[in-house]
Amino acid sequence: MSEPALKGRVVLVTRPGGGGEKLAAAFRAEGAEVHLHPALRIDVGPSAKDEPFDVAAFDRLLFTSRNGVLGLSSTGTSWDANPPCWAVGNATAELIEAQGGKVWVTGTSRGMADLAEQVLAEDPPAGLRVLWLRGQLANRDALSPLLAAGARIEDRIVYRTLNRYLEEGPPPGDVLDRVDLVHFASPSAVTFLFEVLTPDQREHLRGRASYLAQGPTTQAACEAAWTEDA
Repeated sequence: MSEPALKGRVVLVTRPGGGGEKLAAAFRAEGAEVHLHPALRIDVGPSAKDEPFDVAAFDRLLFTSRNGVLGLSSTGTSWDANPPCWAVGNATAELIEAQGGKVWVTGTSRGMADLAEQVLAEDPPAGLRVLWLRGQLANRDALSPLLAAGARIEDRIVYRTLNRYLEEGPPPGDVLDRVDLVHFASPSAVTFLFEVLTPDQREHLRGRASYLAQGPTTQAACEAAWTEDA
């Protein structure tokens, strides 16, 4: 009988919530020593400082994460009266439909660039007024193909991604000293971890550990973090 694939390896999981717990269990099943230290905390809902909005004034709603869906729901909006939605992936689309919304285009969970391709092919956006429900860290550059095709995109912040390590402290030093693999589920998790590490810890992590990224934008963030100042 072969040994578990990760026997003897130390894995750091940075994803919060139930998703992080499932990942930790999966890594343990492969023989790893797993340390679960979530990198971020999500505050759902617009703040009092955010500009109010009326979704009924738009032709489409754009969601690039499940948190955007939860953020809109927190405002008490009536989903059955909402415009059709574009969803970045299946999990986001399923949550929209569970809330009573209508999904017209779903990406294949490979990020915003993929969703833009799907929209251009299935629901030409020229002239459409689109409301993007986003977090404060979302990158508008990913919308360029839709803007170039004539979509009129406005955005509103309906959730905020906060660095949990600044609130609770970074992963313990003895874990960082021994870690072999770090799992990241979002670019924010990469940024937040490196933000709280000392220069020596960053150098040590780059030299010792590899990373496992969930999705292309997270992969790009990992590549940048592992080569910066190298």
